[in-house]
Amino acid sequence: VEPPCMRFFLCCAAARGVAGRAAAERIEVWSADAAVRGVVEVPPGSFFVANRAKDLAQRRVASAAEFYAERGFVPASATIALRDDGGVLVSTRLRAFAGVRTTGRTRPSTIARRLGLATGATFAWRPERWRRVAAEFFASPGQPRAVVDPDGRVALDLSGLQERAFRELGCEIGDRLELSAADRNLAGLGLCAQAKWANGSAVASLGEQNRWSLRYDDRLALSLGSDESAHRTALPATSRRAATLTLRRDAATLRTTRAVANIYASTRLVCDARPRASVVVGARLGRLTAVADLNSAALRLKTTLDLKLSRALSVFATRDDAALAAGATLRYGPLCCDLQLDHLRWAKPRFSLRLRDAALPPPSS
Repeated sequence: VEPPCMRFFLCCAAARGVAGRAAAERIEVWSADAAVRGVVEVPPGSFFVANRAKDLAQRRVASAAEFYAERGFVPASATIALRDDGGVLVSTRLRAFAGVRTTGRTRPSTIARRLGLATGATFAWRPERWRRVAAEFFASPGQPRAVVDPDGRVALDLSGLQERAFRELGCEIGDRLELSAADRNLAGLGLCAQAKWANGSAVASLGEQNRWSLRYDDRLALSLGSDESAHRTALPATSRRAATLTLRRDAATLRTTRAVANIYASTRLVCDARPRASVVVGARLGRLTAVADLNSAALRLKTTLDLKLSRALSVFATRDDAALAAGATLRYGPLCCDLQLDHLRWAKPRFSLRLRDAALPPPSS
């Protein structure tokens, strides 16, 4: 496959043919891609002879290569040629994409699709997409290695990166027994399949991270947008936005989240036979996180305090009009142990213990 070729022209804006010379007010750079267009100013009244045009074009060859490289392309070659009208043609050839090389469980086509790359099309590297792919599929951050094949195309070599663990098993013991299992990379396609069983009832879901999910408990629900875990109250180090629309046969739920620095805000709107809304606002001060949750259905205010004592241990307390809960989270390697004691006004105290993957949010989120 011949790699695609991008061309842009250096043309005289006000050309006048005078013995092989042309006077110009400016030189314009034309391209089919609007992002490639630019303007090179020339002093008014100056003469733009053919030799000067070629010298300028040679400098533009280098700047064109830099232009494409800064935008994630890989230039292969650039040529220049004088036009009959005194302009200069600069042709820049960009390398095409050959595919992904990986030895892990994830299919190469899955990685390429998440990166927005197609075999035979122009290779364009997008760092923001790679950050999302690395966080989803790989255990530690790193950069893939770009390899130029003998045919001139670019391949991504991921064999040096270690994939994360995708299969998870969970068990919660308290007033009931709860078993859970998940595969977050089903058949290497990047799909997440989860199943949970508790007290004779089962819940199953299938979806693609931050895109869509199907969930079935007693009813079928379709969610579009970010995963529910993106709305957890754990404040990120950088800004974060998330939106999720969930559709059921008799209800629709819209949830949005915005987090900037140490401030967190989330809204939830439920449209069914009794519409209601809730607002969650949180803030972090050092190791202490405070969250306030206002629910319009019962005009109930729920407050939560979370104190991180060390990298391995944190404690929390939650209080509202009906219950008081306290607990601790202990982290050891890739596992977390959640201990929680709930005290309800109309029931006996309840104790629960849960083992989970450290990458998953706690059950109280």
